[in-house]
Amino acid sequence: MLRNAGIKVLDQGAHDVNEFEDQIRKYWYAVDAVVTDANINLKVKEDFSGLRKVSYLIEKYNKRPIPFFVFTGRDSLMRDYVYQEALDKFVAVFEKQKGIESLIKAIKEIVCKVNSKEFRIRNNYRKELEAASLISGNEETLMNALLYGYSEDWKNTEDYFNPMRNIVESIFSECKKYGIIPDVGELNQISRFLWNNDHETYIVTQEIMPKPLARGLWYFLEITQDGSHKKEGLWLKVGDYVRETQNINLFRSVLYIAMDLCLWYAKCKEEISQPDYKRKWERRGISIGIERVKEEKRIQGYDCEGVVKKNEETGRFYCGRYLLEKPKDGRYQEGDTIRIKKSEENTKGCFLNEDGDKVDRFVYLCNIEKI
Repeated sequence: MLRNAGIKVLDQGAHDVNEFEDQIRKYWYAVDAVVTDANINLKVKEDFSGLRKVSYLIEKYNKRPIPFFVFTGRDSLMRDYVYQEALDKFVAVFEKQKGIESLIKAIKEIVCKVNSKEFRIRNNYRKELEAASLISGNEETLMNALLYGYSEDWKNTEDYFNPMRNIVESIFSECKKYGIIPDVGELNQISRFLWNNDHETYIVTQEIMPKPLARGLWYFLEITQDGSHKKEGLWLKVGDYVRETQNINLFRSVLYIAMDLCLWYAKCKEEISQPDYKRKWERRGISIGIERVKEEKRIQGYDCEGVVKKNEETGRFYCGRYLLEKPKDGRYQEGDTIRIKKSEENTKGCFLNEDGDKVDRFVYLCNIEKI
């Protein structure tokens, strides 16, 4: 009945789990679906240990999406016995008493689905698409680019460079917002900062982006800047190259870099959510050349010395990475230089001041001393 329905069946089946494992190990790259009886161990009636072993093998050989179906004459007994333990790995369970027609229909529909471009892409790039979804609109843009990357339609390649660049622009816009990187300028300036780990205003205290990816970002920007424009005078002439080669491999190269950047951003978001997170960059002058002075202040019982600033939008006062209690009785005002005493009373808070610095401590008036 399977063959008559247009389904090719392997000549050699499997009568027990060991034979099945031999077959799936040999044919996993070519098999589109597997149908198993619930009582796969035919030597012992109502022994579902074989089904459990098949459930284990589904995970082991899931190198490509292969749907597994159960076709059984012991539906109710089998469900009660192994439902939570094994059946959640199978696509569906079909009763022999109801005939094989519904099984054949399901095989055709699901195999067609798992072999579609959309399904393969979502299965192969699940982590990348999940990372892209952290920023509104990026998942859809990346999915469209991946679908195009599966095609050979080189004539429309120039239309896809700019959306890739937009994904990366949105990533670094969010990175500035959350303090993952300082505001060093536009994409080209960001690329130089991440590659050199240095800037006239900021310094990297811990590597923000791995060197291979930072270099990949530089390449990405060079190609997409040139490839997304059709005007004359572009020195790389990406559009001419695509038309001459008549392939989209160059576009695929920047597509993969964009996906790596999405994964990098997702990792950064996870890091900054941790309570012990420390920013990986600082302003010059905060830590360079004055570490000894800072240590002396700590010894003297002070956490910080600096100028009071005010966030006009929130009305809050802060000094360095410290949020201050609102001043009373002329204790201090904007522009004053203060010292903050070390104290167990200082409690944790969290917001970004107007310079993009993460404020992580709240200081009561009793621990503020005007200089």
